Amino acid sequence: MNGLLNDCLRRLISVVIKWSGLVLTIAQRAQASVFFWNQNRFTRMYGITPDTPVLTFRRELELLIEKAARADNRARLAWT
Repeated sequence: MNGLLNDCLRRLISVVIKWSGLVLTIAQRAQASVFFWNQNRFTRMYGITPDTPVLTFRRELELLIEKAARADNRARLAWT
């Protein structure tokens, strides 16, 4: 009787792990597709192209941020 109970529990654990793997795989693929969709949307929204420069935080970038803040009074700079 003890062996039968162990076999049933092993089978139950196996089924739960397999279904959990399937559900989590679907969830991860959905998250990845939403990420890529958002990335493409932001690229279009902000006009980012492959030749858009990536600037380190120096005085040059700080001046660009201040200029944008003067142009739009809703702009805010967040220090993290």
